[in-house]
Amino acid sequence: VPKIRPPAMERNVVPPGPTSFPDLMEAFYSTATGKRTFQRCKQDINCMKESCAIVEQASDRLTLKVCILVLMLLLTMQLLVSVGEDTSRIQGLYQVDVTAMSAEMSPSQFCDFVKNEFTEVVRSSTFLLLVANYRVFWEPGCECCNPDASAAQPALANPLAAGGIVERIVRGTGKEAHEIHAEAIFGAGNIARTVVLFDNHEFERAMAANSLFQTFIVVILLTSLVLYFALDVRKMASRNVLHPLWNLMDDMCSVKNIDILLLGQKSGSIAIFDDFQNKMYKKYFQSSSSKVTMVCRCKSGVVVSDELLQLRTAFDKLHMAMQSWSKYVPLILLKQLFEANVEASIGCSFVEVSVVFISISDFETVCEHLSSQQVLDLMSGVLSGIHEALDSNGGTMLEFIGDEVLAIFNAPARVVGFESNAIAAALEAQELVAKLGHSNVSLKASVHKARVLAGNLGSPTRMKYGVLGDGVNLSARLKSLNTRYDTQLLVSYEALDFPGCKETYLTRPVGDLILKGRNTPTRTFEVLAKRAGANPKHLHGAQKHTQAFELFKKRWFAEAKKLFEEVHGLMGHRSHGVGDKVAMHFVQLCQSFMDTPPPDSWDGSEKLVKKAF
Repeated sequence: VPKIRPPAMERNVVPPGPTSFPDLMEAFYSTATGKRTFQRCKQDINCMKESCAIVEQASDRLTLKVCILVLMLLLTMQLLVSVGEDTSRIQGLYQVDVTAMSAEMSPSQFCDFVKNEFTEVVRSSTFLLLVANYRVFWEPGCECCNPDASAAQPALANPLAAGGIVERIVRGTGKEAHEIHAEAIFGAGNIARTVVLFDNHEFERAMAANSLFQTFIVVILLTSLVLYFALDVRKMASRNVLHPLWNLMDDMCSVKNIDILLLGQKSGSIAIFDDFQNKMYKKYFQSSSSKVTMVCRCKSGVVVSDELLQLRTAFDKLHMAMQSWSKYVPLILLKQLFEANVEASIGCSFVEVSVVFISISDFETVCEHLSSQQVLDLMSGVLSGIHEALDSNGGTMLEFIGDEVLAIFNAPARVVGFESNAIAAALEAQELVAKLGHSNVSLKASVHKARVLAGNLGSPTRMKYGVLGDGVNLSARLKSLNTRYDTQLLVSYEALDFPGCKETYLTRPVGDLILKGRNTPTRTFEVLAKRAGANPKHLHGAQKHTQAFELFKKRWFAEAKKLFEEVHGLMGHRSHGVGDKVAMHFVQLCQSFMDTPPPDSWDGSEKLVKKAF
C-alpha cells in the first residue's frame, strides 16, 4: 500500500495523530485527494455492476437462442415425421359395401358381419349410422335390430343431402362437428351409396387432454433447461472468465499506477489493508438498496480457462520482473514511463532541484575490524534508513555510490515544498540511523538547491536517470566539508531560501567559503535540528554564533572571538566527544586576523585550498 504523506505545505490538511494504518486511511479519505480516490473506487464498483449486467444480457440472449433452436428442432422433427393415415375404417367400409351388394349373403348374415367384424375395427369410436347400398341398417335406437326390414326399405335418395339422415343424426348427438367422423363410398351420379358415421368425442377429448399434458411437460422441461443453462452460463462467465479477468485487470491497473509494486515492498500491511477495505465496503455499499454480490478473488476449485491461466502466469512473471526492476529504478520514474506510453530515450531538461548527498562518517574506520558480512549488514541497515527518510519526504534516490547516497527533490516529479522536504529528509535519516544502536556510526549530509539538467543519460541502448550540473558538484563538496568542521548536515544559502525556513529549522552560518576551483564564495550553514525539538542550549548557542559571525564579517574580531568562545562552551561535546570545531575554527580565524589584519578588499570569505576533506 503506498505510503500516504502530504507535501510539507499541505500537512495541516490531514487530521493529526493517526496511530494505525486504518486511522491514517480514515484521515486520508477526509481530504480532497482521498475523496477523489474513494469516488474512483465507487466508479470501479459501478463498472463491475455494468459488467455483471452485460454478462446477464449475454447469457439471456444466448439462452433465448438455444431455446429457439430447440423449438425449431422439435418443429422440424414433427414436420419430418410422416403421420400415416388410419385406413382401417375405409377398408372396413369397402368390405361392408361389397358384402351389402352380394346376393349370397342374407340381411341377417350381413348384420352379424357388421356386429362381429366392422364394429371391432372401429372399437375406439361409437358406431352411430350405417347406410349400406342406400339402405339404413344401423342407427340410434336400432342397431341392426331388424335386418330384413332394413333390406326391404326403399333406397335413400342421398344420405348426405341437406336435411338428410346424416345431418339429422349429427344434430341429434349435440356434439361438435369435429367430434363426429363420417366415411362414404359414392355410387352412380356421385351419390353416397354406403355411409358410416362415428362418434369420436371421447377419443378426441382424450387426445386433446394428452396433447395438453405433453405441452405442459415440454414447457416445464424447457423452463428447467432455460434456468439451468442461464445459471450455468452466468456461473461460467463470472467465476471462470469474468472474475479472473477482473482480478487481472485490477492488477494491471495497479501495475500501471505502480501501486502493486509498493504493495509488494510493504507486504506487512496487506492484511490490515484488506480488513480496512472490507470495512469501507460494508459501510458504503453493503447497506445500499442495490446490493451487489462480488467475488474479488477466484476460490479454489473453480475451473479457469487455459488461456486465462496462461495470461495470469505471464502477468505474474511480468509483475515479478517489474518488482525487481523497481529496486533498481526510482518508482516515480517507472510511473512516468507508464503514463507517457513511449519508449525511453536520451534527453534532459533544466529543472530546479535540491541535491542531497548522504554518507557514513569515517566509513573505513568504522568497518576496519568488521567481517564482510557485518559490513554488508551495517550498510543494509544504514542505507535502508536513508532510503526510508528520502522516500517518506518525496525524494528520489538516484544511486548508491559505495556508502554514499545521491538523491534529488522536485524531479522527476514536482514536489510542493521540496526545499524543506530535502532538509527534513536529511535530519530524519540521521535519527533513523541513530536508532540502529551503532554508537560509532553517524551520517554526514549536504543539501544544495540549484538549476541542473535532469533526465535520461547514457547511450541509446543503456541509460539511467541522473542529474548534471555544477550544483551537483557543489553539494558533493559541501558534504565532504562535514569532516573539516565535525558537522553532520551542511547546506547552502540557496537550500535555505524558502518561506518559513527560520521558523522551522535551527541553523548557524559556517562561513562564506570559496571552494577550491571556484571564484565566488558559497555561504554555508549548518542545520542543527528542527526548532520544535531543539536543545535549549543549542538554541542559545546558535543565536550567539550568528551574532558572532556578523561581528566577524564587520572586522570586530575581538568581540567576535569572545562570543565564539561562549558558543564553544554551549555547543561543545554535542558530537564525537570533542568540542565545537566550527566555533573553535572561528576563534582561530579571529585571533589570526587580530594578529595580521586582512586586506581592505576582504569580504568576510574564506578560501579553501583542498577539494575534499
